Amino acid sequence: MRTPDGLADAIKHVHERLDELLVVTNFAPSRIAIGGFGMGGALAIAAGLSYRRPLAAILSHSGWMCQPAFELSAFGSMPHAAPNLETPIMLLAGDEDETVERSAVEAAGAALRAAGCQQVIFRSFEDTAHKFSLKSMGVMVDFLRARVPERPPAPKAGGENAGVGAKSRTMMLGNELGAAVASGQLQAAAEKAGLGPLPSGLTAGDRNQHAQAAKYELNLESADEISLVVHVPAGVTSMEQLELAISAEHVQVHVGTQPFLDLALPTPIDEDSARAKFAKKAGKLHISARRAVVGIVV
Repeated sequence: MRTPDGLADAIKHVHERLDELLVVTNFAPSRIAIGGFGMGGALAIAAGLSYRRPLAAILSHSGWMCQPAFELSAFGSMPHAAPNLETPIMLLAGDEDETVERSAVEAAGAALRAAGCQQVIFRSFEDTAHKFSLKSMGVMVDFLRARVPERPPAPKAGGENAGVGAKSRTMMLGNELGAAVASGQLQAAAEKAGLGPLPSGLTAGDRNQHAQAAKYELNLESADEISLVVHVPAGVTSMEQLELAISAEHVQVHVGTQPFLDLALPTPIDEDSARAKFAKKAGKLHISARRAVVGIVV
């Protein structure tokens, strides 16, 4: 068996996407799983096994082993260069699959074990053709939940997942908007800061309140969660005066009916885990949420 045409380029592309994901999300590699279906499953095995950083999991549904035996044996002979030999690998197959037969998936599992992979899990499903089923999807969800840590240890200071200066950037935005209030250029500065157009007919005091919308600190240093501190306008004395809308990618804050902050998050969060607390004396709204689990499907 020879290496399929285009496989090396495809693996390189997946590795580049993984590298990009690590930078964009600030996640540790141990919080990222890679998976795919059919040809995508075959590529997930090849790219995941050869990735230079240890991943959380590799998942292949109705995929096969597309790498020749001599390449697999090379991984086993150089375990220091193949950190994903210890990564859990799940292989799923349908008993009625005529496109990728169950025997091909089982053969992939045997080849992976022979190459030194220590955690290869095989599951097959009755009356299942070349497609996802409710049972196989349930098994995939359980597998990913078990393998991706919900609360990984916080990164060391200055380590691979340390923060990237988000606080200094947000403070700079606050200073920019403060100067814009004085110069009468608040509208342009607000749009530049990503706050969107301000409502028309605002008084000078209202405009100052909206300028304060840019005064927030977004902390991305933890690999587990993000925290956001918003400096609310003077006059806000209770949580009842604030309206929050939190999604996986945005945080919106209204003071009464007036929009105050519309922040696009640089990394997705688990919106169900979001918590908010208002500190009256400090005039600050504290919001925290766990980072969302991210996987790549190829």
